[in-house]
Amino acid sequence: MCAVGIPQESICLVVRDGIDDKTLRKHFRRELDTAKIKANAKIGGTLFNKAVNGDTTAAIFWAKTQMGWKETNVQENNGEQIHVIKWEGVE
Repeated sequence: MCAVGIPQESICLVVRDGIDDKTLRKHFRRELDTAKIKANAKIGGTLFNKAVNGDTTAAIFWAKTQMGWKETNVQENNGEQIHVIKWEGVE
């Protein structure tokens, strides 16, 4: 449950009809410490497999989050001036 962000206090309420948070940490320390790591590894593996098998969205996401890529907008000035005319009261 902690792998998906459920707080330990909430987990305590459903384990064996409710236990103290200290009891949860004492008896389930390893599970609490490793659950999110295992969940992230599974999701990461799925994302990686989708990316290498041609899923463009997954590949873009991977590139941005794991390779440091980012989208940029480039504005070029070709030297021409642009004049803006504001029209007021014209119907």
